[in-house]
Amino acid sequence: DMDGASMGMHNTFWGVVATSSRPVAFIPPDDDTRLHISQATLGPEAKKGERVLLYVKTSEEDQHEYGAEVEGTLNEAHKGNGVIVCSLREGQNESVALDILLDQYAEFSVKGTGSVHLVGYYLPAEELPSEDGMLDYDSEDDDDDDD
Repeated sequence: DMDGASMGMHNTFWGVVATSSRPVAFIPPDDDTRLHISQATLGPEAKKGERVLLYVKTSEEDQHEYGAEVEGTLNEAHKGNGVIVCSLREGQNESVALDILLDQYAEFSVKGTGSVHLVGYYLPAEELPSEDGMLDYDSEDDDDDDD
């Protein structure tokens, strides 16, 4: 008997297409789910030799919510278009591997005539790497007290 709720968004594929006229947003489905963005690819409509920039902008509300912990780190991402995630050029560098983990609202926008296709997957919180780099599934069950 499979419990659908516990499966949640276990490594579910995520994909969007952003253009200069149609930015896209990532809205976290819940507090525990993260989004791992793994690749950006230039769409077929880019002009010959054109450079297309992908920007990400995070929400100021989230910055205030997290407070001093992130003070200074997100400020640049709120100005103008945000920060440049990658630069793609038709005919030369049309696809780039990314390693971006998001747990807050973010907007992706494009500068250039081409579209940018972003792909990745949802990652449940219990599968996030711990500080030592090991996956920490459920440490409570492993730490039995010997009293």
